[in-house]
Amino acid sequence: MNFSDIPKSFYRRFDFQKGVFEQANGGTLFLDEIAEMPFNLQSKLLRVIENWEIKPIGSDKVKKVDVRLVSATNQNLQELISQKKFREDLYYRISTVTILLPSLNEKREDIPLITNHILKKLSVKLERNLSINASGLELLINNDWKGNVRELENVIERAVISTTSEEIDKK
Repeated sequence: MNFSDIPKSFYRRFDFQKGVFEQANGGTLFLDEIAEMPFNLQSKLLRVIENWEIKPIGSDKVKKVDVRLVSATNQNLQELISQKKFREDLYYRISTVTILLPSLNEKREDIPLITNHILKKLSVKLERNLSINASGLELLINNDWKGNVRELENVIERAVISTTSEEIDKK
């Protein structure tokens, strides 16, 4: 069989997926937990963001991309640099604007607002009218939150799922 015998419609069904930078071209690419990126991939990322050029797999042509890069981590990148686990040159490329968010333990006054937001989301999702009483809220405010908002959300969801009551309390 000759490849020229294969109908063009066959190829259209196999739309090869574009890479993340190509998909984000003209927009924003969010790299969550960038500190977890393996060291060998950090150099490849650095190469892309130095010139904003990519070479798609299977292609011999270089493409320019226009991407706003946003990255996040809950780790101290300076410490990782000193431990040789994160590239210093990559750090300086990605830290043009740094926003340090305090931990939930440092912003306990935000817990009631965040809790109410989570309960509203869960109320819609579970079709229930969920709330939390004062003793339940006090327990959340006084808890040690190592996992921050994700941990808080998980604890609230677990409490909601494990009760038939519409109101979450200290129990």
